[in-house]
This record gives sequence, structure tokens and C-alpha cells, in this order.
Amino acid sequence: MASFDVFGITNKGLVRSNNEDSFVISPDKCLFAVCDGIGGYFGGEIASRTTSRTLKRCWKQPPKKASDICFWVEKSLRTAQIEMSKVKQYRNMGTTVLIAICSRTTGQNEFVHFAHLGDSRAYHLRSGKFRLITADHADNDGLLERYLGKNKSAAKALAEGKPLGVEHKKVHCLSGDTFLLCSDGLHGYVKRRAIKKVLMDTSLKSAEQVCRQLIKLAHEHGAPDNVTAIVMRVS
Repeated sequence: MASFDVFGITNKGLVRSNNEDSFVISPDKCLFAVCDGIGGYFGGEIASRTTSRTLKRCWKQPPKKASDICFWVEKSLRTAQIEMSKVKQYRNMGTTVLIAICSRTTGQNEFVHFAHLGDSRAYHLRSGKFRLITADHADNDGLLERYLGKNKSAAKALAEGKPLGVEHKKVHCLSGDTFLLCSDGLHGYVKRRAIKKVLMDTSLKSAEQVCRQLIKLAHEHGAPDNVTAIVMRVS
């Protein structure tokens, strides 16, 4: 099975007083997630952290085979919805969620399975080619517009009582590949070519160094939002 040099970091940015982002890196380095909360000062933070905690807990019983991954994701996110519904003082909170699960197979069929709701993004760098894996989702139920205003770039979210509508994608991974999972606090303010330049910087010898450089880059662009990044280097 492929091995990963992985590091994740979240930062409240330079404007906001709290951090509604959260992330997950499982101890076995097979589950990764980025969550970006929606729904007000505390509500978004609770939704994000509740979802991250739920994913960690559900990973104690991971999917046994590749064909079980979609079911595991949907079941885990429905569990997160139930947990959010228990927080009575914050209604209509939600969170974007981006999940990456590494296959447990060996040989030529190793892959990373991506599942997402919203506008947290996954990118893939291979042999100098940098591409976006996920596609931002529209705010069809109006959750973001109600709480953040029409000027916010709206995204679908995981919220109590809402249909999931999770999008799934699978990417084969090879030695030398780099994957980036991030919230819109990074991709919304830093241009794609600047992100690619950091990922390709050979002076950055580890995933941790790459992550910290991406956060620094977000700060150089004002960091008006919370920013989260997970970098996965395949070896």
C-alpha cells in the first residue's frame, strides 16, 4: 500500500476572531477531511467540529473493502447530522465537508476516494500537471445566503435535516503524486498558479513545510477567512 507524508494545519486567519474550520488525519493515514463551518459565530464552529469528531469516531470501523467506501461516507455523514441536531441552541448551522480515503489495496489499483459537499477543494499534482479534482457545489437550499449574505460565494453544506447529495470521485495514485485538501480560505484568496508553485517547490522537503508555506501565502493575501490545508505526498 502507498505511504504518505502528510501534514494538516488550520488557522483562524488575520480578520476573524474564531476558527470555524477543522480537519481530520486518522492515525493510520487513510482518512483525511476538511470541514468549513457555516451558520454564525458559534454555530458554524460546532457543525464543523462535530462533523470532524464524528468522522474520527466512525473510522474506528472503517470500510472493509473499496466498494464499501461510499456507504461508509454516507452513513458517517448522516451520523454527523444526528449529532448536530442535538445542539438545540444553534439551528440551521452546517458545514462544508471534503473527505479523502486511501484504498487499502496494493499494486496498480491504489487510489484515493474523494467525497465532498460544498466548496472545500481537492487538488492533484502529478508530473507538473496541476488539476482540480472536486467541483464547487451551489447553495441550492439557501443556507449560506440566509446567514452570510448574497455576496458570499455560496456552497452546498452538510446541515441538519438536509439531503446529503454527496459527490464521489476516485483518483489513482502514483509515487510522486501530491494531493491538497483545503478550505476556501486558501483557494478563495490565493491564485491557483501560486498554490501550484508552492506544491512544486523542491526546497520544501516535507508536507509540513508545504502546508506552512501555504498558510503564509494566505496571510500575505490578507487571510480574511479561516484557512485550512492538508498536504499528502505519495511515496
